[in-house]
Amino acid sequence: MIPANGEPYNNNVTFNNNKPRLHGDDNINDTDNGEFVKFCCADLTTGVDIDGDGEVNIGYHEVILRVWDDGDMNGIWGTLGDNYNESWAYVKVEDKAPPVIQCPPNMTIFCDWAITYSTDIGTGAVPTTGVDFTKTGLPVGYGTCGPLPIRFRDNIGQLNQCNLGNVTRDFFVGSAPVNQAPTCRQIITILPSTSTQPWLFTPRVQLL
Repeated sequence: MIPANGEPYNNNVTFNNNKPRLHGDDNINDTDNGEFVKFCCADLTTGVDIDGDGEVNIGYHEVILRVWDDGDMNGIWGTLGDNYNESWAYVKVEDKAPPVIQCPPNMTIFCDWAITYSTDIGTGAVPTTGVDFTKTGLPVGYGTCGPLPIRFRDNIGQLNQCNLGNVTRDFFVGSAPVNQAPTCRQIITILPSTSTQPWLFTPRVQLL
């Protein structure tokens, strides 16, 4: 696998897993001399068929250990007269690190500032995609392998009949159920429109 930084890992790209395996399919210039098997984020979404049912098992990868001797005594392992044996196992690659979410601060807006509320006020949450969060702010959610999707849920039960008061906005990161996903909470305070405030009205002056 070639990661983003361009430095090659073990020979996962050209290795031929068709049996019998031949030395020509190995990478004799392995960057760590076979000491480690390294995985990257792409291994989370790819895999191999481990049970022969024709379906790829995502996250599973075959790790093969091959040991050579110098049977032809020429001082170079892996040449035509040498022998090898190997063992292998399937490894399940998972990202166990919990995701992180950074919430925007609590905000104060006015009732004539149009904002979009989530349509699911129950136990679910809706994606933030396509919603304008310019006035209230949007959190950042990320995991080991980069940014993660964000969902949100609004509780508007504290608004009065004039739609003034507080909105409790919960954000959820990733695709896990809302009772498991890391959350952050934002309080949005909605005040009367500034256009109705008394300091905006200029007194009339009569000239004599």
